[in-house]
Parts: sequence; structure tokens; C-alpha cells
Amino acid sequence: MGAQRRDRLIDALVARRGELLWLAAALLAAVLALDLCLHAVGPLPGERAIGRWWTDWHLRDQLSGDAWAALNLFDDLATPYVAIATVAVVAGVVWENLGPRWALLAVAASGVVVLTATLKHVLGPTPLWASFDRGGLNYPSGHVAYVTALGGFIAVVALWRGQRTVAAAAIAVAVLMGPQRVISRTHLPSDVLAGYAVGIAWLSALLAIGVPWALRAPGRRRSSP
Repeated sequence: MGAQRRDRLIDALVARRGELLWLAAALLAAVLALDLCLHAVGPLPGERAIGRWWTDWHLRDQLSGDAWAALNLFDDLATPYVAIATVAVVAGVVWENLGPRWALLAVAASGVVVLTATLKHVLGPTPLWASFDRGGLNYPSGHVAYVTALGGFIAVVALWRGQRTVAAAAIAVAVLMGPQRVISRTHLPSDVLAGYAVGIAWLSALLAIGVPWALRAPGRRRSSP
């Protein structure tokens, strides 16, 4: 992927910043609408069956040691210490290659956790989750929102720099996080869907607002030769 072709990706983000903001607003509205539906109509199809499956299926007994370790690795990705270390490394690499403004955008991508925490406290547990008596606030999934926003930002920067493997890995982690949260009995599918929506909404707003700002940094070239 040549430098000019990579720059077209950034040009497209700048040109469509209005559409990105509308997308962010629409996704957040969808999260609120889904919550209303869960309270007024009931859980998504299959979620009650998933709850029964959680009770009947002894996860640790059915998985190999490697599979269990992989599930735990996904759990660890959004724990505070691991998340802070991850963001610090990503910001450092981005700073080295693109400058401090882009590094600040990497940190800002992780700020989606503040939004998800706020939504959890405002919306509270969904009725089905409360019926399981599992405790905690489940909607939306903070893990999914976090890896979607940060992984999406990493993927955009990596594609811009011509690092397709890095972009694919970041997207894969985000895609796999949702099913992992259900398999590990940590979230319902509705929580996961809302988490993806919040993560994409945050990323869209960040790209719409942050990319034009970062490009105005003095003395920075768009792409390396």
C-alpha cells in the first residue's frame, strides 16, 4: 500500500467527519432504544436459553487448559493495570511515529470506558440479568466497548502506516471479545451488541473530531516515505 493510497484513508475520514458524527449519534440512540426494548418487551431471542446454559454447563470442565487460558487472557485485557500498560505502549509507539497529537488520540480512544461506566449506572442492570441474581451492572459491555474503540483506532493508524497485519490483529481481538464475554458467562448478547455500538460510536466521534486536529500539528508529514 503506497503512501498516497494510505493518505486517501485519512482524507476520507476528514471528508466524512459529519457522517461519522451522525453515525456516532445513531449508534448511541440505538443503545438507548435497545435498553428500552429489553425493559418493555423482554430479552433478545435466545438469551433466556443462554442463561439456562450458563447454569447447566460447567465451563472449566469442558475446555482444555489452552482454551481456558485464552479466555482468561481476554478477561485480562480490560483490567485496569493491563489496560493502562496497553494504552501507554500504544501511545508511545504512535508518538514516536506520528507525534504527540496522535498519541493523545490513542489515550482518548480508551476514554470510552468512562462512557460505558456512565451508561451502566444510568441504565442499570437489564431485567434478565437482574433475574439471574449475578450482581453488578451489565449493560453495555465495557470490555467490548474498550477493545472496539482502541482496537479500531490501532487498525486505522496501522492501515495508514501500511501495517496490515497489525490492523488485522487489532480487529480480530475486537471481534472475538464479544463471543468470549458470552462464553465466559460475563455478558448477555444484548450487552455485547451494545458494547460494540458504544465502541464504534466513540471511535467514530474520535476520528471525526481528532483526525483533523491531529493533522494540523506543525512540522508533521502525513506518511513516511
